[in-house]
Amino acid sequence: MIAFIGEQPIPNLVPIKIKKPNKTLLVFTKLTKSKAENIKKLVDLKITKIEKCEVDPYDIFYINNKR
Repeated sequence: MIAFIGEQPIPNLVPIKIKKPNKTLLVFTKLTKSKAENIKKLVDLKITKIEKCEVDPYDIFYINNKR
């Protein structure tokens, strides 16, 4: 599952809790980094492996190359 982290963490947290994917990629910016950290703390790591990816929200070429 790919979760694009915004200001409101609940829309990201609920699908993770319900779907229980094998792996979840949290994509966030400097502005939403704390939200991503909070989500990681709230998710039971037995349910899903969490990976994080910090991106620049305005540089689409950089984001594309982060894959």
